[in-house]
Amino acid sequence: MRTLSIIKADTGGWVGHSSVHPDQEAAAGRELRRAIESGLVDDAHVASCGDDLALIMSHRHGADAQVVHSFAWDVFRRTSAVADELGLHGGTRDDVVGAGRKRAGPHPAGADRAATDGAESDRVQSDGAEPDGVRSHGVESHDVEPDDVTPDGELRGPGLGYAELEIGEERPSEPVLCFLTDQAQPGAWNYPLFRTFADPFTSSGLVVDPAMREGFVFEVYDLQENTAVELACPAETYDLLLYVGAPSRYVIHCVRSAATGVVAAATSTQRLSLIAGRSAGQDDPVMIVRAESGLPSVGEVLEPFAFPYSVAGGLRGAHRAPLMPVGLDDAHPTRSDGPPRVVCLGFQLTDGELIGPRDMFADPSFDRARSRAVEVMDHYRHHGPFEPHRLAPDPLRGTTTPVPDERLASRWVPLTAADVRTPEALRKARQAREQAAQDHRAPGRPTEKEVSGP
Repeated sequence: MRTLSIIKADTGGWVGHSSVHPDQEAAAGRELRRAIESGLVDDAHVASCGDDLALIMSHRHGADAQVVHSFAWDVFRRTSAVADELGLHGGTRDDVVGAGRKRAGPHPAGADRAATDGAESDRVQSDGAEPDGVRSHGVESHDVEPDDVTPDGELRGPGLGYAELEIGEERPSEPVLCFLTDQAQPGAWNYPLFRTFADPFTSSGLVVDPAMREGFVFEVYDLQENTAVELACPAETYDLLLYVGAPSRYVIHCVRSAATGVVAAATSTQRLSLIAGRSAGQDDPVMIVRAESGLPSVGEVLEPFAFPYSVAGGLRGAHRAPLMPVGLDDAHPTRSDGPPRVVCLGFQLTDGELIGPRDMFADPSFDRARSRAVEVMDHYRHHGPFEPHRLAPDPLRGTTTPVPDERLASRWVPLTAADVRTPEALRKARQAREQAAQDHRAPGRPTEKEVSGP
């Protein structure tokens, strides 16, 4: 069973939330090379988008494998240690990973780290023996705490997310596309997945390819109720749109072929405000899509991103903004922490080896989408703190931005129908509100009735 995993984390930004420091990527790359040499994974690649570091790994442990997730946790603790040494920006999403920094062993930062490569290589045992503190395949466990990785192997914690796709047997040609975002929330994939797998105006293969004619099944999660439903297209297209058109609550978890059962796409659906048990900002989701040979072509998978559709996220995760498709060199949002970015790395998966990557959005045919994204960003930014740029109060509850009515609840007074029937009623209601505001500003101040007596 071949599995492709993308596991990502925000372990410290350089500068602010704009990028991942090269030393963090270098530290992660060294750990991935050891994992390949030890046999834990067949191949792996380090990537980033904005301040999120991603590990793309090909392995045979299946989805939700604790040994793979524990290894990823260890890598992120090492990159967190680098962030500490360099004084990088942590942000609110880094709390759990940051807690792991205290448990991670000493790890030199900066240029000195390269000199420790040889000394640290003794973690991988050449004779196959596994000393204390070492998991199977010779990868050190770093004493992973129970709260870090659950018994079923699932990673938990602010800033962590993963998408895993079980491929099974590779096809003779296995093109896979790995998407990473920054400054976006989990429903960011709803629009392109619907367009790719259910819209014949985007994917003509739904009409002309007999292997795609039966359509696709979408597994949708309700992030508020923690429930799931499967909807088959084209028969249930309108039902699907009813849900996924509200991406702040409903997200597509995976898509599979109705004809063959092959899983064609998998997303990260972890919502930080739910996993962390508190507000934790945007999620910066990732996604894996298989293409060609009975599935949409590479061009059909990429086509929806030629339109810079709106996503929630941006500055403090509290705004709407256009999602801009960019090459890796431009995956560093700065303007008002945006616009939100999406990158796509293309690989040919061959005998477990990730041949690539190709930077799929480093293509001038997406220049117009980038220009339109800047124009739309101008339009949104001129709204300032007004909707639609700022999120409505309910979606704001899942961000780091405080909702006004939580601070000012005691100052609101009931308003009945009688209050608005006559000018006199309006005057009395206004006086009552002014008195309530005055009492709020001067707590303990005696009222007029208390001064004059009964």
